[in-house]
Amino acid sequence: MKRRAWKIILGLLGGAGLAFFGVVWSAHRRANEVFERHDRLVREAIESIRARSARRPSLYDPPIEGNGWTAYMDALNGITAIPAEEGDEIPAIKGEPEFVPDRERLGEVFQKYAPLIDDLRKSFRHDKFVPKYDYEQGLAAPMSNISEAIRTARYLSGLAEYLHEEGQDGPALEALTLGLALGHDTGRSGPIVNQLVQIVCESIEAWGVRDLLSGHSLEAADLESFARKLDRLSDARPSVADSFAVEDALMRRTIVEYGRGSPVAMSLNGFNNVWLRRSWRYFFSNRLALAGALGELEDAFRQARAVSGLAPHLRAEAMRKDADRVMASKNPVVLMLYPAVSKVYARDAFSQMELTLMRVATAIAWYESERGQPPEKLADLVPRYLPRVPACPLTGMPLGYRDGAVWSPGKNGIDDGGTPGRDNDPDAEDGDVVWWVRRE
Repeated sequence: MKRRAWKIILGLLGGAGLAFFGVVWSAHRRANEVFERHDRLVREAIESIRARSARRPSLYDPPIEGNGWTAYMDALNGITAIPAEEGDEIPAIKGEPEFVPDRERLGEVFQKYAPLIDDLRKSFRHDKFVPKYDYEQGLAAPMSNISEAIRTARYLSGLAEYLHEEGQDGPALEALTLGLALGHDTGRSGPIVNQLVQIVCESIEAWGVRDLLSGHSLEAADLESFARKLDRLSDARPSVADSFAVEDALMRRTIVEYGRGSPVAMSLNGFNNVWLRRSWRYFFSNRLALAGALGELEDAFRQARAVSGLAPHLRAEAMRKDADRVMASKNPVVLMLYPAVSKVYARDAFSQMELTLMRVATAIAWYESERGQPPEKLADLVPRYLPRVPACPLTGMPLGYRDGAVWSPGKNGIDDGGTPGRDNDPDAEDGDVVWWVRRE
């Protein structure tokens, strides 16, 4: 009887084992189908990204037909290669508030590297911009223009400051325009890190424009040209949703390649020790976790892109709620790869606030240059100087205005009547963010 009982037990165990391995085999077969499906979807997404990147209006007329990428990278690489002993003559690059440059030496540096600015102008005259990013490498795809873009933005800010002090406000404003366009081309068809660099470049140049307009000698023609270029840049500004589409493609490209056993430059071996922390279902196979992550990430990024349809001041909070749902996942791949998307939307709202204040302040300066005095109210700027009076993208509240000063209620959402917060910094917890327009 004992021997028969053991045979029954062993038979049951064997049957259970066979059933279990049958389930595992079936799961792996379905995982292979998932990898194949997402391989096709990601290839289609990459083709769409490359097609989208070609659409970019020329900053100057008449436009040059063709891709502006080569001239753009020539300028960025050239400015990045400026020796430290020359680059550190520029306060915006050196980054020391107490530093006082040798103005004669500074002028020599800018004169020496003027041809690099010509390369930038040439880039922005082209009617197309197709970045040569190797999206097929997934998360390991090099974005070699990131640090170069920030250094170039600082160079242009320093050039504008120098020109302003030399009484050349028109060329100073053009240098800042180039910096804004540079930021946009850095963000164009790049992942989230490129979008953040775009926002940094916009902020660098926005501070330069704010300082310039607070005591300028610009002619109405200069201001009208700048306003038109700002409108052109605004119409083609790369969005957070665009960067999420690229991030999604890069992330799923990496997971597909790794899950199918293909060599990828970025290894996901770091996930091997975390399977058991979330769910028993991934105990026997990393590939099942990778396959499961593909669908979850596809859905998560689809929701992240959909949030861009909301007003800018509502996006970060909406995204936080979606991110909480995503981070409740039991899949460790999702938890370790999904980015802090709500923070990207929050930083973008700050940047849009600065761009909005810039455009309105430019309209005020343009109005004053033509009419000899600032407008009594912002509505007086419509439609010649401003298409419409915008709300603050950061708060959704109306902009404040008085006697040539325009402001946002700032981070705390309280209108303090044009009283700035700490250092008039957009990130200040109190006070307004104020732009003064003064003609000298």
